Amino acid sequence: PAVMSAVQVRTFRSQDGVVDVTSLSERYLARSHHTPGTSLICLENTHNRAGGTVTNVQVHRACHELAQDLGVPVHLDGARLFNATISLGVEPIEVTSYVDTVSVCLSKGLCAPIGSVLSGSADFIDQARYWRKRFGGGMRQSGVIAACGLVAIETLIPRLAIDHGRANTLASFVSTLPGLSVVTPQTNIVMIDTVVPAEKWVGLLADLEVWVIAMGRNRLRAVLHHDITDEGLSRAIDGFKKVSDAGLR
Repeated sequence: PAVMSAVQVRTFRSQDGVVDVTSLSERYLARSHHTPGTSLICLENTHNRAGGTVTNVQVHRACHELAQDLGVPVHLDGARLFNATISLGVEPIEVTSYVDTVSVCLSKGLCAPIGSVLSGSADFIDQARYWRKRFGGGMRQSGVIAACGLVAIETLIPRLAIDHGRANTLASFVSTLPGLSVVTPQTNIVMIDTVVPAEKWVGLLADLEVWVIAMGRNRLRAVLHHDITDEGLSRAIDGFKKVSDAGLR
């Protein structure tokens, strides 16, 4: 951020990916001769590294009220926004009403091959287009990508709950295996804590064509999406069982 955008990043605490508004307030810096001051608050919903956890509308409202008091805009990294709203049972506008700008990913759970959407005021989007070009983000023949994005938005949002259900099925089974513990999923991401190094699980599961990634020395991440059918879920469950039965603890 410092090299590319001439900004500094100041982090704040969350509880399982959900903002602690008091902590956020305490981390605010007023501009002075000694600090550039806080000029933007960035939130994420769902929260990736916390395991797809969801921030509810009430917390978004509280953050928005704080930001208004401080005179600071709020940006939402909503890469998985629709997973969050499906989980909450609300329309996206009930969340995005409390932010100034939002980005939404059309791949991930919505399964478009590429693409994201940025929303905000007309002036903001005009500036965003300028900076996208400056960063080398211009793209020709983007209509083909946009067509995929329309399919994602118009047809795939309602079925995200299916991914959430399959994630819970996987989590319930894996939690019964020795040497593994699971953070109960709220959406389509399953975080699995391991006793042995996670990379050993990654390698052995890959041999069975079950693909997970290590999110730390002793944590795995598994993600359910449109292309993981019930058959694929069964293969994943069978893979975890085979690796466990082979003695990896």
